[in-house]
Amino acid sequence: MILHYKLVKLWGQQADIEAAELDVIYNQLHRKYAPRTLALILKLRGFYVKIGQVVSVMDVVPELYRKELSVLQNGVPPKPPHEVHAMIAEQLGKSVGELFATFDDKPVGSASIGQVHRATLKDGRDVVVKVQYPEVRQLFESDFTQLVGACYFW
Repeated sequence: MILHYKLVKLWGQQADIEAAELDVIYNQLHRKYAPRTLALILKLRGFYVKIGQVVSVMDVVPELYRKELSVLQNGVPPKPPHEVHAMIAEQLGKSVGELFATFDDKPVGSASIGQVHRATLKDGRDVVVKVQYPEVRQLFESDFTQLVGACYFW
């Protein structure tokens, strides 16, 4: 993707292309790569979602990217219920059924580091349960290391 943008820039400079014509070509690239960027961010999760959230509200990328990435502001696709139940059991040492009288498998919200569910304790108190994704620490450390390395390279 970056190479494609750089080649268009180089070609535009060497061919002495009008700015308006280059804008049309760049917009085509934006329409092609903005959805792919969002899909990659959602696949990588963790730190990349945070970066996407920040970028979506800053004037550092073209509007088509900001618009595409803006979905990250409202939430990230949640993990499926069976994974959430397994994470709770691993983190708390008991199954969802042992811990809660009710547990809503549909999350109230989800983000880059976890998701939140409504539940009722065995004594009848309503609670919210924030489930932190187990891979978050490792993802953030790995992603940050890669990001620093990439910045150094450029």
